[in-house]
Amino acid sequence: MCTNNPHDIRQIIYMLKIRDPLKGWELTPIYEQPQKEVARILREGSIFLSIVTQEGLACA
Repeated sequence: MCTNNPHDIRQIIYMLKIRDPLKGWELTPIYEQPQKEVARILREGSIFLSIVTQEGLACA
């Protein structure tokens, strides 16, 4: 799990799971994986989700 924004990624995964668009998809975290393993995962993956900042989200 990403350590930068673990709450954000958990919330996104939860929202996707309750709406069921993840059926047939596999989520593969790359955190703390060796560089070669990260490269392999990214090569084989269809989507890469990066949660770094909250740019573009409205702040109250």
